[in-house]
Amino acid sequence: MDAFSVATCSQERDEFFSIVSHELRTPLTSVIAFADIMSRNRDDNLTGIQLEQLDIIRRNGQYLHDLVEGMLDISRLNTDMMSLELSEFQVHVLVDSIVESLEPTARQRNQVLRIVAHSGPIWIAADQGRITQVISNLITNSCKSSPPSISISVQIGRQGDQVVISVEDEGFGISPEDLAEIYAPFFRSDRKVIRNEVGTGLGLVISKTLVELHGGEIKASSTVDVGTRMQVILPGASDAPTGQRTGSAPVD
Repeated sequence: MDAFSVATCSQERDEFFSIVSHELRTPLTSVIAFADIMSRNRDDNLTGIQLEQLDIIRRNGQYLHDLVEGMLDISRLNTDMMSLELSEFQVHVLVDSIVESLEPTARQRNQVLRIVAHSGPIWIAADQGRITQVISNLITNSCKSSPPSISISVQIGRQGDQVVISVEDEGFGISPEDLAEIYAPFFRSDRKVIRNEVGTGLGLVISKTLVELHGGEIKASSTVDVGTRMQVILPGASDAPTGQRTGSAPVD
């Protein structure tokens, strides 16, 4: 197949993903919303089995919604339609809010989500929404790949002009073979204890790409049955706002 044919196929694929994703978003949002409304069951007119069935609808609807959002992000990245909305912010304030929002998820699994004490403010200029997406994905992955009654820690550090955000768990760990594949789209581990968890297989590849678009890198280290540590390293760390230009920035 020549280069033109490959480019055409890639463009058609991305257009297909984008169209399908947009067409699915609205009905999926409605399905999830009405399932939530019905499950509140204020009149006690639903049986236990019916509530369980509604929960299945909601969970699977949420899975499909996450898959659609992932496909949209992949489509944007592949067609150069992604842009970063840059602003200066304190890293620890953002991470504190992310951890606070995800603590209920950890509690549902009998896990403890904690922030390791950090010293002093660290400022960067980045896309807060996209960095939130990355860190949230790493924490959620740690929850899913860990048994109950363990601790997941989030730490913020600094190496020169770089900020390092680490998410470390005491979970099932990742084999060396799987560790080499975790950034592949739709990758799922063959380990039963991990494969049983619902996931789209797109979170890490999107996270890696978003971090690299910021000029940073993401690192993973893991030991089976010991735990996993993911690190997000971003450039441009400072002790105070620098007043550098912010706003919408196209990505290459």
